[in-house]
Amino acid sequence: MAWVIDLIPISKGKFQDLKAKLIFSYLSVMITIFSLSGLVVYQIIAHHLYKQFEEHMTRWAENASKILDLVKHEHKEYYQETVSSLTLTDLINKAESKNQVTSKNLFAEKNQSIQWFNEKHQLLIQEGNLSNNWLTFPTNKQTQNYDKEKHLFSLILPVYSNNKPNTLIGYIKVTESTLTLEKNLKLLQWSLIFTGIFTLALSTIGGIFLTQKSLKPIKASFEELKQFTADASHELRTPLTVISTSTDVILSHPEKIDALDLNKIKAITSATQQMTILVSDLLLLARMDNHEKKQEKELINIPIDEMWEDLLDFAQIKAEEKKITLESHLINHVFVKGNISHLQRLFSNILNNAIQYTDEGGKVIVTMEKNYPNVLIKIKDTGIGIKETELKHIFQRFWRGEEGRNHRQEGSGLGLAIAEKITLNYGGKITVSSELGKGSLFCIYLPLSFCDEAKN
Repeated sequence: MAWVIDLIPISKGKFQDLKAKLIFSYLSVMITIFSLSGLVVYQIIAHHLYKQFEEHMTRWAENASKILDLVKHEHKEYYQETVSSLTLTDLINKAESKNQVTSKNLFAEKNQSIQWFNEKHQLLIQEGNLSNNWLTFPTNKQTQNYDKEKHLFSLILPVYSNNKPNTLIGYIKVTESTLTLEKNLKLLQWSLIFTGIFTLALSTIGGIFLTQKSLKPIKASFEELKQFTADASHELRTPLTVISTSTDVILSHPEKIDALDLNKIKAITSATQQMTILVSDLLLLARMDNHEKKQEKELINIPIDEMWEDLLDFAQIKAEEKKITLESHLINHVFVKGNISHLQRLFSNILNNAIQYTDEGGKVIVTMEKNYPNVLIKIKDTGIGIKETELKHIFQRFWRGEEGRNHRQEGSGLGLAIAEKITLNYGGKITVSSELGKGSLFCIYLPLSFCDEAKN
């Protein structure tokens, strides 16, 4: 049948789920892109700033190294002339008076410190009080240290004589606070975060808009398909009824039928009955799709314990034919608000499946218990079971497992889809657990009605 194509129904609620999943997927991709982009941008800028800071410290140390010879010379003379503490200011004043060096870029600011060492690692002069205990004197290249706890960056530069390039004359150690640099990096971090959040918010709005636009034609097609399924199912009922009635009339006078045609007519009758059941199931699903939420006034309080007693009485006949033990543990005065025919269809579909797919000598147990605010109905069997990989498909329309088809050829694959649809329409849920060759357990949760809650 070409028109039976609705294998996986999409109700209004499932459209909302699909919409949410699309938006979530879109946002997940955008968050990943923004996060990676922000991280890359931050790393590039941070690397550039650290590189600039290191180059600044190197230039500063090189500038200070130009007066190391003077410092050593004046240090020796100064200590011969006075007992006062030697300062860079005194040395620079002497050197400037002799036009030997300029004081530009030599005096340390409050967040900086410069130290001059001789070749024996002895401290000659220190400008600025900012310093740390790190001292690693290199032999041929500068070394550096970043103290994250004290927020200090230090660099030690070896200095060689201008007249004798291979002769080490001392070291310059420069130290500077990294608080300003870290503050700028922190500002960059927060700027990227807030920019990402703002962009993500705009992307969310855009994603919702685009998702709604993209789902509109799908929803329109789905509504047309639902309407077509309902119309086709309704229109097919009449010709099927005519065929069924005609074959019943013919079979009521078997003496008038040629023996060669009798089996053909019986096959037509059987196929018509299967088609009638299939069309009825499709029509029921189509109607429930169009009226997912029943009006409160259309629902009544139903004592499902009494309903189950009647269902079990009818099922007992089939169970005895297959020598299956049918056991029940019901509780009294359990009410659910709903439609009688729908609930009967829900329970009978699960119970009949349990009996049909349980071999002779097996057992089917029906248990009812209150699991506030729901009533829980368990239908457990010792039947053929379901493969774990197939469990996620069993509520799909027209889907039948391999074991089920081998065990029972007839059937349309709509029974469990109808059961799930009814359960969801009444605000409940249905779950299944199964093990191949050992049986299945179906659990139906339905909200208790107010009248039942009042009695408790």
